[in-house]
Amino acid sequence: MGDLKDNIKQLFASSNLQVDTINLGYENTNDIFEVSSDEGCCIVKVPKVTSDPHNTFWTGLENLFGLTALDSIKNQIAVSGHLEQYGAIEVPKVFKTDPTCDNPIGKPYVMLEKMHGEPVPKESELEQEIMQSADYIYQLGVHLGSLHLQNQEYFGTLNQHKYAMEEFPERLSETISKLGHARKALQDPGVQQMLPRFVDEALNMKAPNHFALIMPDLWPSQFLAMHDHLSACIDIEACVVGPVALELTLIELWIGQLGKFKEGYFSVNSHWPEEIEDHRELYRYFLFLLYGCPDAGLDACIHSRAKFPQRDRVRARISAPRLVPPGYPGLK
Repeated sequence: MGDLKDNIKQLFASSNLQVDTINLGYENTNDIFEVSSDEGCCIVKVPKVTSDPHNTFWTGLENLFGLTALDSIKNQIAVSGHLEQYGAIEVPKVFKTDPTCDNPIGKPYVMLEKMHGEPVPKESELEQEIMQSADYIYQLGVHLGSLHLQNQEYFGTLNQHKYAMEEFPERLSETISKLGHARKALQDPGVQQMLPRFVDEALNMKAPNHFALIMPDLWPSQFLAMHDHLSACIDIEACVVGPVALELTLIELWIGQLGKFKEGYFSVNSHWPEEIEDHRELYRYFLFLLYGCPDAGLDACIHSRAKFPQRDRVRARISAPRLVPPGYPGLK
């Protein structure tokens, strides 16, 4: 690590540099450093491996969307620009990327703007607050609603791999089949029992008609928080162009006030994908495989009672007039 810090200094013209390791408090695929100089601060992310990792997450993203971990480094400039233009939560500017090992570090790296806010460690009090707080959840709804307005006529990645929408069912089916034959999935009888059903459902589903930039790894730990709001989304490397219903299915599993999320979403976006109702179990099964069959078990994922309230109920609550009792001017 000491040599890596010294090599990072060679990326900068200034001789008065301080390089500090950032520990996020949980396992991460990158070594992360804060570089300070007289000119300011930035963040440098360096993948811990120089080849594409062969875990189920990146295997799934590559097979379905064409995104590898190393390709994601080249993709981040386009992703950052898109999120900055259309999202409602700040993202870091990407100053420089190098997906090769032909540099002073000897590894791929990304150089990013330093954002302000408190990290959100997994299983922390702050993570629980974000999952349950109406303010955080409403803000996330506005953010995703804004991004989902930018409908794309393809799926894949923003600037490298673009596939026709009609290809999605077949690619999803093939990806589920591949992930279903990963080591841990093969050891799970429930996964194997349901594998033929979902391979077939994916293959025969109607191709989604609403693709946008999504994060298949959208969890509270991807954000910084400050003053009771999400101040920045800092981990954007896994963003792909995919069905918005897939991202909403992931969100559905962890936020605590699903109605409040939809209120935020509908404040900027009138469209809600009906396929989330038609293919909820399919997407949950895919996400379970994508995350390497978490120890909570398939049944807890597939049959989670967490479901977004019906659109009409949320719409009615937003649009219903508020009754003001006579002589009570405090309500508006």
